[in-house]
Amino acid sequence: MLINLDNLQLGADFTEEMTFTGFHNISHMTMSFRVECSPGFCGHGCSTTLYNNPRVAICQADGTITCIDNRLDPSSLVACNDCLYNLNIATGCSTCLLDAFDPNTNCTSCTNTKYDTTDNCESCVDSTFSPLDGCTSCLLEFYDSQTNCTQCLPNRDPSTDCTQCLPNRDPSTDCTQCLPNRDPSTDCNQCLPNRDPSTNCTQCLPNRDPSTDCTQCLPNRDPSTACTQCLPNRDPSTDCTQCLPNRDPSTDCIQCLPNRDPSTDCTQCLPNRDPSTDCIQCLPNRDPSTNCTQCLPNRDPSTDCTQCLPNRDPSTDCTQCLPNRDPSTNCTQCLPNRDPSTNCTQCLPNRDPSTDCTQCLPGWDIISDCTSCLLNRDPSTNCTQCLPNRDPSTDCTQCLPGWDIISDCTSCLPNRDPSTNCTQCLPNRDPSTDCIQCLPNRDPSTDCTQCLPGWDIISDCTSCLLNRDPSTNCTQCLPNRDPSTDCTQCLPGWDIISDCTSCLPNRDPSTNCTQCLPNRDPSTDCTQCLPNRDPSTDCTQCLPNRDPSTNCTQCLPNRDPSTNCTQCLPNRDPSTNCTQCLPNRDPSTDCTQCLPGWDITSDCTSCLPNRDPVTNCSICLQPDRFTDTDCSVCALPGGDPTRLCQTCLDNFNPNCTECVANYDLNTTCSSCLPGYDRLSGCTVCLLGRKISTRCTTCLSGFSGTNCEPDTDFDVSSDLVRGIVGGVVGALLIVVLVTIVVIALTVRTKRRGNKDNNVVIDTRISEVRSQASTLENEAIPLQPNPLYGVRTTPGYEIVETLIKMKQNPVYATTTQSDDATQVQSDVVYEVFNDEQTSQVENEGMEVTESQQYDYIQMN
Repeated sequence: MLINLDNLQLGADFTEEMTFTGFHNISHMTMSFRVECSPGFCGHGCSTTLYNNPRVAICQADGTITCIDNRLDPSSLVACNDCLYNLNIATGCSTCLLDAFDPNTNCTSCTNTKYDTTDNCESCVDSTFSPLDGCTSCLLEFYDSQTNCTQCLPNRDPSTDCTQCLPNRDPSTDCTQCLPNRDPSTDCNQCLPNRDPSTNCTQCLPNRDPSTDCTQCLPNRDPSTACTQCLPNRDPSTDCTQCLPNRDPSTDCIQCLPNRDPSTDCTQCLPNRDPSTDCIQCLPNRDPSTNCTQCLPNRDPSTDCTQCLPNRDPSTDCTQCLPNRDPSTNCTQCLPNRDPSTNCTQCLPNRDPSTDCTQCLPGWDIISDCTSCLLNRDPSTNCTQCLPNRDPSTDCTQCLPGWDIISDCTSCLPNRDPSTNCTQCLPNRDPSTDCIQCLPNRDPSTDCTQCLPGWDIISDCTSCLLNRDPSTNCTQCLPNRDPSTDCTQCLPGWDIISDCTSCLPNRDPSTNCTQCLPNRDPSTDCTQCLPNRDPSTDCTQCLPNRDPSTNCTQCLPNRDPSTNCTQCLPNRDPSTNCTQCLPNRDPSTDCTQCLPGWDITSDCTSCLPNRDPVTNCSICLQPDRFTDTDCSVCALPGGDPTRLCQTCLDNFNPNCTECVANYDLNTTCSSCLPGYDRLSGCTVCLLGRKISTRCTTCLSGFSGTNCEPDTDFDVSSDLVRGIVGGVVGALLIVVLVTIVVIALTVRTKRRGNKDNNVVIDTRISEVRSQASTLENEAIPLQPNPLYGVRTTPGYEIVETLIKMKQNPVYATTTQSDDATQVQSDVVYEVFNDEQTSQVENEGMEVTESQQYDYIQMN
């Protein structure tokens, strides 16, 4: 049977009828069947081949393939051999290949539904959002996500894609504020008041002052005119900076310049002032000292000051008289010795005009008022010539040269030759000495016939003997010659080779060769330098490190003489050539002390206690703990400065703020308050004082400022009562200690081993016996003391020691007013080991009654 498969529809039911001939008498058969492809084939004509296990893929009648597992991909190269898109084959298609896809949707959608599946969930469905933060903010920076990124953020300009601010908004404030000088009340559209829009509000309106933020006018502008006009009397042409013409700036232009007339609005000068000098000066010939109201001195008011007073000289501006007029007579009379008949122009007779008539003509005697000749004048010559043999050049007072005045000029002077009319000397006499002396170099003792010593007669006494100095009149040797050798040798120090004109080597010419050159040693005949001088510098400089200002006798500043100046003085730094101190040394103390904050005991290499090296010792370690710059006073009254104020001084409470017991804070807790006994740790009153009044008053039987026993005080009866009271007090103490032990034992058992080796800071509960009215006055005691209590003579010393585990205990004692009772003390010591957890009493002896009103364990 042949079946045309092309006409069959796979999976369809159909009926086929067949007719048989001559075969088993079966002539006709009808068969019903379904068409299916063989395993491994499917599709139209069963032409599609399944390469994988056909159990995972189903071939439909229409040739399409479906996978049994809906996570597999029938369209893959090998049908159902790979996962659907985005499923991970490595995990059996149980997880998404990309983490951004949602496995709950078979990886068909993104985990964040705002992402786009077509872009592997890498971009937002809404392209205006940014994929960088889960599509919650806009892709463009300055868009507003509240408007689905369609509009700009507030105050941003859409025309710039929101990248810029709206006009007149300040980018530096993220557009939230206006640009400088813009008015927020106008949405930044207008300038602030008094700002100029034409300058984009950067400048003030015209004539406004920028230094006042434009609120005020520029100087000298009138606010009443909106700054458009100047203040009164100000010149607009100078931008109001100057006054109107002729106004005084020093009066803020209110008044005229000096010497201006206010009645003319300052345009004209005051009367008698000169306009050509800007009214500064008076009109000509007016006196400034009279404010120009009067003429200058010696001017004639009747001529409006234009002319001089009579007999005044106009050429001297009237300050002087006309010639030959006497100023002392206000120019009305002639000068002395002037002739009025000539209008003062000529002298009186025999007066000399060349001397302004003050002297007589030559030869006339002033004593006679010029009416007779001077002495020795010849009247016959009108007093113009001398008497015979008188010298005119001496005004006739002396004789002519050579004539003797003693003879009234009738004979020659001594040593004059009469044959020459006394004009020449006798032979060998010197005319220049008026013949009194010999000619030069002649000896008067020989009547000028011989030479003076040292002069050579051969030269007629005109030249010296050999090696004699002409400049000394031949009395001395030539320079630098030795007179003791008759000038044949040089003086000491001069060199004969140079004919005594230069010094021997290393001699100083400025000392006439008597001394060495500077800095040379005379003891070596100038061949060596003075001590501490450097030969390599020809002795001009000091040896190294020597001070030239001390002539090399001392070291340079800060050098040590004991090392021959080679080393610095102590505490000086060699690297600075000894000019500076070693590190951390104080220059103001010549390096002997450390700089502030450094420790001298460490040679200034470390800080003083409590100083911080990081601050160069200038600041305290933990400075808030100290109150002074020396780091020696703690901020807390009881802080211990030797331990950085982190622990308390003795007798202070743990907070370092108050004293324990009854110590006195004014003494830094080193002494008790008045009335307390130091030996008891300030817990017990001194003998005879009341504990109930904090030891400030005396017990009965005691009186005075020191609470001395009264004269009738019975010590023996008090002793008996004290012993009884002491026994009772001791029993009370034992009961109290037992209570404390029980409390601690219970507490210790509760803790078990949990607290072993652990420091316990927790304060235990207060344990009190019967509370008294003094509870609030309880005085804490210091931990770990052992006290002895002083008593009156005959009383025993009471000492008590109680050991307690971990927790410090404080006690307060009180005492009745009975004078027979003496207070004592219970002291607690802390031990932190298990072995001493039991309370022990050691040597407890009580001789007086004890009353403990309040015990507090902290």
